[in-house]
Amino acid sequence: TPRRLTDLLQASSPKSFSPLVTIRPGKSQPLFVFHGVGGNVVELQRFGRLIETDHPVIAVQAKGVDGTGEPLDRLEQMVDFYLPALRARQPHGPYYLAGYSGGGLRAMEIARRLQAEGESIASLIFIDTFAHQDTFPKSARQIVRLRTVLHAFRTMPPHRAVRFTLARLRGRGGPINRAGQLIASNPVAASATALRKVYDAANVALLHYRPTPYAGGIVFLRARTSIFPIAPRRIW
Repeated sequence: TPRRLTDLLQASSPKSFSPLVTIRPGKSQPLFVFHGVGGNVVELQRFGRLIETDHPVIAVQAKGVDGTGEPLDRLEQMVDFYLPALRARQPHGPYYLAGYSGGGLRAMEIARRLQAEGESIASLIFIDTFAHQDTFPKSARQIVRLRTVLHAFRTMPPHRAVRFTLARLRGRGGPINRAGQLIASNPVAASATALRKVYDAANVALLHYRPTPYAGGIVFLRARTSIFPIAPRRIW
């Protein structure tokens, strides 16, 4: 009933915002999985249920998704915000880190910072993770641009696909992604001002981020169907 739901929400409301959300309990060191461009971690819930591991699975959500704080628009700021929470949950390594989409970039920068502090990284996992297209090799950028336009004509009404294509030719607009499509096409989601601000800030962070070499191994998990259907080695 609405009354029982209200009681549950009031009983479980945290006194302060935490970026850490446990989506699967377990033993030993946790696997931290960082959010994508949308900032929230609801989309990681099924991943947490399906993954076969004894480790706890803890999703890392963006500052601002609850509407109580300003979103962060630089990856360096995000690392400063997430790292104390991670170290409070697990003071020392080895650390298991993963990230979905742009979350992989956040995981990599966390790993880099932890290494600088003398900690070890047990694993770093990218789940369809890429930096901004401006950082791609030229051939990969052209392939992605073409496939993004084809994707637009398959998934958008013709008039919107034409406008999108013209914007791409003029150098405006980023790659289509599911979070952006959801917010653009869903009036309820579009009215969620906090989530929109988080999404916009994440895109600004992506625009300003330039990856540098990481001293360690990376496992890349590639979706069967992706907006970037290129072998990751051609980009990374």
